Formats: sequence, structure tokens, C-alpha cells
Amino acid sequence: MLSFEGVALHRGGALILSGVTLRVAAGEVLVLMGRSGIGKTSLLHAAAGLLPVSAGRIAVRGRRAVVFQEPRLLPWRSALDNAALGLKALGVPRPARRERAASLLRELGLRDEDLLKRPHALSGGMRQRVAIARALAVEPAVLLLDEPFAALDAGLRAELQQRLREAVRRRHLATLLVTHDVVEAVRVGDRVALLAGRPAGLLPPLPLTRPAATDAAVFEACAGLLRRPGVAEALGLLAQARQPSPRGWD
Repeated sequence: MLSFEGVALHRGGALILSGVTLRVAAGEVLVLMGRSGIGKTSLLHAAAGLLPVSAGRIAVRGRRAVVFQEPRLLPWRSALDNAALGLKALGVPRPARRERAASLLRELGLRDEDLLKRPHALSGGMRQRVAIARALAVEPAVLLLDEPFAALDAGLRAELQQRLREAVRRRHLATLLVTHDVVEAVRVGDRVALLAGRPAGLLPPLPLTRPAATDAAVFEACAGLLRRPGVAEALGLLAQARQPSPRGWD
């Protein structure tokens, strides 16, 4: 379980977040969205213990793990040993940690022939599978994800979103996902929380209806989300729509 109670954050001496109160239940994927620079990643970093809060309280029940936008793998270690790195820090013997890491990498779609490759020999999607496996290997209760699929192409992104959702459900993790992608929010999330204003605060979280596993159903659900009061404005989409078209594009 993860909860925020009246949380405020400063950045560079300025108040960026104020009065954030939110609870993420075990087994739930809560998606955090808002305009660029509004403080989504700062709030996630505070939840990870990487930033101090200026006011309020963040409570985490159980171990937490973080997946960043960049995989942040050790270049001199294999995919298998990168995935097992957290287990090594916990003192798990080498055979046991490698066995657990290999099982997770296979669950996330990495082939056996890729387990011993170093990061430079892996594709972007493979490296992100390793990063997710590394987070899951330590058996966290809370999983924090900062746009982990932003750099991947659409097809690969959809596959990893589905694998992530299955892994979260199987382990009953309280999951906070930061993203700019409305499609990702609909595919992965149970609720969406929007940051808006200056300093930013949370709008009331909105439930997300699980669409059928077709692109048409997903896009219809995205359109439904964007039609809800305040959502498009909080994402900055109304401001973009009001900008004049480049000359010759009218």
C-alpha cells in the first residue's frame, strides 16, 4: 500500500506541489498524469524516498522498487546479472538470485539466448524488460514506474504494457505509473489521477474501464476519458488545440 497525506514539494525554492492526498491499494495500478513539468516525476521520486517532502507524509507498506524511463543497467554485467542486482544487494546467494532473475526475464518475454548478453547487445525493449525484472525480483509491495515505455515503438509498447499489467496482478502490487500517454493509461491503469494548477494539486481520481483487447476499443476508451470534465485541460490538450495552425496548414 502507498499513501500520500497532504504532501507538498519544493523544487529550486519554489512550491510545485501542495496538498496531495492519494492512496494506491495493493493490486491497483494508479496512473499519474498532467502537463510536462508539473511535478509528476518529483512526486514519484518522493514516493521512492529520493526527494524529501516539504510538508505532509508518504507512507509505504512493504518494500518499494522503481523503474525509470532509462533502464540504467550496468554495462559490464549480463542481462541476467543486471536483473539479479537487487537480490545480490539483499544477500541472496548467486545460484538462487540467478534462477529467480532468469524466471522473471522469461516471464517478461526475454529469450534464453539473450540472458547472458550485455546491455550494448540488447535492443531498447530488451533492456527495459531487464529493468522491470530487476524491480520485480526483490519482491516489492509497491512498484513505481516513471514512463518506462516512452522510448519504445507502439507495438512493443503495447506488448510490454500487457506483460506489466499481468505481472502486477499476479503479485498484487500497489503500482504508481507516471505517463504522458493516454493510451497507456487506458491499457494499464485502474484509475487516473491528474495534477493541475500552480502549485499543482490533484484532481479527484477517475476510474478507468478496462476496454476489450482491440485497438478500436482502446481508442474509444481514450476518447471517453478525454471527454470527462477537466481532463483535456489538465493534460494541456485544449491549449494545443487553440494554437494557430502553421501557415499553409489551415
